[in-house]
Amino acid sequence: MPKLHMTRMKQDARELYVGPMNAEDVIRFGRVAEWHEGDDSGYQRAPEGARIRKLSNFLKKEAVPLLPTSVLLSHRGEPLPKVEIAPNVVEIDLPEEAVLFIVDGQHRVAGLQMAIEKEGVERLRQFQLPVVFMEFADVGDEAHQFRLINDNMKKVNTMLARRLLEMRLQKGGSEVKRALRDSKSLWQAESVAVIRELKEAEGSVWYGRIQPPNEKKRAQHIVRELSMSTSLKPILTDPIGTDLGTETVARFLSNYWEAWRRVAPEAFDEPESFVIQKTAGVFSLHMVARYVLKLFDRRRNTSPSVDDLIVVIEDMGDAAQADYWRSGNADGAAMAGSMSGFKIIADTIIEELQDRGHSL
Repeated sequence: MPKLHMTRMKQDARELYVGPMNAEDVIRFGRVAEWHEGDDSGYQRAPEGARIRKLSNFLKKEAVPLLPTSVLLSHRGEPLPKVEIAPNVVEIDLPEEAVLFIVDGQHRVAGLQMAIEKEGVERLRQFQLPVVFMEFADVGDEAHQFRLINDNMKKVNTMLARRLLEMRLQKGGSEVKRALRDSKSLWQAESVAVIRELKEAEGSVWYGRIQPPNEKKRAQHIVRELSMSTSLKPILTDPIGTDLGTETVARFLSNYWEAWRRVAPEAFDEPESFVIQKTAGVFSLHMVARYVLKLFDRRRNTSPSVDDLIVVIEDMGDAAQADYWRSGNADGAAMAGSMSGFKIIADTIIEELQDRGHSL
């Protein structure tokens, strides 16, 4: 059972422990909380092979390699046994079955592991890493700390950052919701919840078509989750969206997209040949969706059925035809390649609705 000798320190109300740890022990006990679809225990992007190989090569070739930056390790659950052996110095017993999650420093650890195990640089087993050791009750607290580090010190994958916000919102209740609203990031967390409802609903037009972070693009993926998330901002930041809440917005959007599929089925049967489920479609049609939601709110119907929505969509002129969304149609939505272009599409559709009597 390894014993860690650590200096105890406090930052505000949080206790943490600082000290050296042999590379072989960090490798043996360390795990990366990598995010995977359907797994709530992870939150980090996949490690980058090129960075790991570069560091491994450096460690192998450099006569006296130096990695002075600390690795942040986390132990989840009940605190590990500690004995104070000197003022503010503790001995921490590390059971053989212990797992220490690498909150920050995964590429350094992976580079050392490659140098030792694949390149045969055995002396690096005793290479001491400066370690900051922390204990968290659960993955939510740990993930929040990871987000804070990356938001303030380095860039984290934008969509994973939004997933961390949503995780924090789920666990934190009204107080966290208030804080996210004050920081103007509540919509980012809520977009994750809305997307989850859209892509997991049985028979949804979005089932399997949104590319999650950390996953390579597959044949069925039509749009990236980050694009989908950002396209929802006009709805989720508008008073109509904040008043109704994410569940109602998600239910509305589910019916809205199903109505579009029934009006222009060809565009959904061959999604790669059309842009309706790509950036041009999701950005412009979510701007339109905000307007349509306001229309039904005026009619005191915030949960319009698919049939209700079909009636409105059929009055959107050329946009109600599948050909308008065809990738090769230079006169249709495919002409737009930027936010200004997406807004032109949305404004044109809304003007068509107004001309046909659908005014606010």
